[in-house]
Amino acid sequence: MRNELIDSLTRVFATPSTNRSAWRTVTTTATMGFWALLGRSLVEPQSALANIDASPGCLEINTDGSCPPKTTKRPKPSNVPSYNGCGPEGGSIKIPQGYGKADYRPACNGHDLCYEECGTPKSTCDNNFHTGMDASCASAYPGVLNALDRMGCYERSYAYYQAVSQFGDDAWDDAWIAGQQKACECCQKTTTVFCNCNQKCYSSVTTCLSECHTSLGCFTGICEPATSDKCPA
Repeated sequence: MRNELIDSLTRVFATPSTNRSAWRTVTTTATMGFWALLGRSLVEPQSALANIDASPGCLEINTDGSCPPKTTKRPKPSNVPSYNGCGPEGGSIKIPQGYGKADYRPACNGHDLCYEECGTPKSTCDNNFHTGMDASCASAYPGVLNALDRMGCYERSYAYYQAVSQFGDDAWDDAWIAGQQKACECCQKTTTVFCNCNQKCYSSVTTCLSECHTSLGCFTGICEPATSDKCPA
């Protein structure tokens, strides 16, 4: 059954269609079976399961991809972003990397990298993925004479987008979380304070208090919360 399903899916992905509704029905059904067959191993990149150590003073990201209270996400200095085209990293089953002359790989690589952008919502990455693939279709098949090929390209793009955005949500959520854990860490938010007496900005209240001294000419604004005009980010 596994081999038969793979063979049928390969034929579906490899054959252009001239009927929009039929192609969408087939690709949607095939996509659901495809991700159900391969399961979590397809969408959890191997590299996203490594290098999850946090910097000193910072915490690991929660299992749902969020940060603990009073901390914020920031990129890990040691992380090296990774991407592997369309499909799973190290996967044994290869899926088409585009449609005819249209190359989906830039969009697929961008999708991998987006999952490692600290704080970027999964939905944003998925939508950009779809937009990028559609752009490759429009570039590869412009004009009226290429309308049928362009439509088929759009439909495969839509099937890939559906695969990551709707079908198998839990698995793809895990992939986004794994990307966030690989690339990001949760660190305490720093409060910038401003010393009106010496016109300096400080990230530590203790340091500010030790250096910000009152005088007859300056006795207000002693280590107060900084505004953006006084202490630009």
